[in-house]
Amino acid sequence: MAQITTTDANEFSSSAEFIPMRGFSNCHLQTMLPRLFRRQVKFTPYWQRLELPDGDFVDLAWSENPAQAQHKPRLVVFHGLEGSLNSPYAHGLVEAAQKRGWLGVVMHFRGCSGEPNRMHRIYHSGETEDASWFFTLAATRIWSCANGCRRLFARR
Repeated sequence: MAQITTTDANEFSSSAEFIPMRGFSNCHLQTMLPRLFRRQVKFTPYWQRLELPDGDFVDLAWSENPAQAQHKPRLVVFHGLEGSLNSPYAHGLVEAAQKRGWLGVVMHFRGCSGEPNRMHRIYHSGETEDASWFFTLAATRIWSCANGCRRLFARR
C-alpha cells in the first residue's frame, strides 16, 4: 500500500510582514497602480485558429510559429475568466517562456480572443472539452515527442 505524506501548510507561509513600496502605502493606490502601468505584450504573437468538432473554434496565441519550434520545450497557458493574451499574467508567462527558448501558447476559451464564436455555447470555469481537444491535436499534429521530450503545462 502506498504511503501518503502530508505537509503542514504553515511550512510554506511567510512570517514577514508586507511592506509597501515607498510612496505607495495607500491600499487604494496599490489597487489602481497595476491598471495604470499595465505591461504590454512585447512580442508579436503567431495566431492560429483551432476548429472544434462542433463547428466552433478557439484561437491560439503562440510565441512563434509552432511548426518551426517543434524541438523546443512548451508552455501552455489557460487564461482566467474573461482573460486573454492581453492579461498581464498570460502574456508575461508566454514572454518568459520565449526568453528561455521555449514555445509558449495561450489557448483562448470560446469568445475570449476578441471575436465572437459561431455557436451559442460559451465556456465556463469547469469546461475542459476544448482544452482536451487542443492537447489531443497538439500531441498528434502540432508537435511530436519522438525524442522523449517532457511537457510542462500551466493551468489557470
